[in-house]
Amino acid sequence: MGLQQNLRLAQSSLSPSKKFRYLLEYSFVRSFIFLLQVLPLSFARWFGGILGCLLYLLLPSRFKIAKKNLIASFPKISEKETQSIVRGCWKNLGRGLAEFAQMNQTSAPELLSRFDEDGLDLLRQSYAQGKGVLVVTAHYGIWEIGSKFWPSSGFQMAVVARRIKNPYVNDLITSIRCGSGSQVIVARDAVRESIRWLKKGGMLAILMDHRISEGGLKVPFFGRDAYTTSLPALLALRYKVPVHMAYCIMEGDKFKLQVTPAIDFSDLEPNEQGIYNATLRMNRGIEEWVKPRPELWLWIHDRWK
Repeated sequence: MGLQQNLRLAQSSLSPSKKFRYLLEYSFVRSFIFLLQVLPLSFARWFGGILGCLLYLLLPSRFKIAKKNLIASFPKISEKETQSIVRGCWKNLGRGLAEFAQMNQTSAPELLSRFDEDGLDLLRQSYAQGKGVLVVTAHYGIWEIGSKFWPSSGFQMAVVARRIKNPYVNDLITSIRCGSGSQVIVARDAVRESIRWLKKGGMLAILMDHRISEGGLKVPFFGRDAYTTSLPALLALRYKVPVHMAYCIMEGDKFKLQVTPAIDFSDLEPNEQGIYNATLRMNRGIEEWVKPRPELWLWIHDRWK
């Protein structure tokens, strides 16, 4: 069943009250994205950052989640540092939303001119082998910009994404991602569709730091077990797909893209223990990104729920 068919089914099965609430949410989200799209990009980024700081004040429940996560991950952290990191987290999220809203309005050459890349040549070498390549990333920096960057750089790109509960908002977000040249694989179909995509020689991006309770592995992340997807490890060990880790952050109005060399999993067997160890290595890789710039990771998400 196709993505659009799934969306139509989800919409038709809604109760009248839930449909009204979802349409109200959609109207707000659509209006806000439209506002970000019509503003000049520099002002939209500023406005997104201001909105993020405002949400920091208006959503104390998210601050409590973030504070709990930070204290457990950095036991010696002070209250002042906690507040600064959480405020920075919201600001980064707002600026990222502005960039996401304007992706489809930016030409490929214009977008690429804003990128400084490190390690992209190594990824191209893996991609040129023609057996598919996996990019593991996280909710760190400006993660959605990859929906535009990778296709603009010549990669056949698909991303594994969770379906948003609100089907109208889900449709909107999916249309922006696909409009930038990426394909979207729904998470519940991820194993079958990911294998099919990689066999065609495509690039597949997976956000590693979603909480995956169904079918996930309990793997340490910042010293505490967190349900983590085993899909990247499964693809790497059983299908010998090269795996690179990558993140993108903003420095001024430029993007800095960092891509690691292909991870060496040659010492691991494609069994339960090997998949666990490979997943642990990738979790530790994300930790190394977050430690020096913790404000760029999504602490407001209840990762260890």
